[in-house]
Amino acid sequence: MKKLKTLFTSLFIVMSMMMSLTACAAQTTPNTSVNDILILLQINNPNMYANGVEKEIDEGRGTAPIVDNGRTLVPIRSIIEECGGTVEWEQDTQTAILNYNSDEIRLIINSNTAYLNGKENTIDVAPQIINGRTMLPIRFVAEGFKFRSDI
Repeated sequence: MKKLKTLFTSLFIVMSMMMSLTACAAQTTPNTSVNDILILLQINNPNMYANGVEKEIDEGRGTAPIVDNGRTLVPIRSIIEECGGTVEWEQDTQTAILNYNSDEIRLIINSNTAYLNGKENTIDVAPQIINGRTMLPIRFVAEGFKFRSDI
């Protein structure tokens, strides 16, 4: 029962987060144009829906959001790019660098230390590489980029 409750809670969180994550319009900076993007993800489903159109999250790889230690990890690249942001990968430091508007998030694989605009933060679950793909904590990313969130 607890696992089922956690799964449904995580699914709700991901769906809520994706609605806000993709609602790039949720950005609260002045003079930002409003884009109504809605992205829906499901735990263990390799597809996402972006404004009602089904797309593979990680084309040809079957990568899907997961729950780890009660936190949702997602393959973030397609989500950030769908919202107009960028993702870079530094192989030597195992660091994912996410940019959206003027904000930057740096997440290091297997580290609970993350950086938002250069400021150090501690996150509950470390980013991981699973099946060769980088999985990042969605909550920290969404909050860092000031996307609307119902969590």
